[in-house]
Amino acid sequence: MSLLKTCFCFTDTYTLACVKAGESYEVLKEELGLLITEINSVAEKGVIVIDGTQFSLEVFLAADYKFLLATMGLGCATSDYACLWCLVSKKERY
Repeated sequence: MSLLKTCFCFTDTYTLACVKAGESYEVLKEELGLLITEINSVAEKGVIVIDGTQFSLEVFLAADYKFLLATMGLGCATSDYACLWCLVSKKERY
């Protein structure tokens, strides 16, 4: 199997948290703050050591668009600035 086919395979995807709370940036920051800090630390290092063995890794955030927007502190998909990748406003999209 090619790397591309295995890279996006659900078998290597793990749920790290389930939160029953509002879906705002502030709530997510409060509820997931410690987890986010730890993930950022591991992602910056690019390696993790388990039982003395070092593993290289890449961190990907997989979620629906609504959750991704909330984690980035953006509004909803109809907000003035609702793109995760650019700074184009809603008025400039059409």
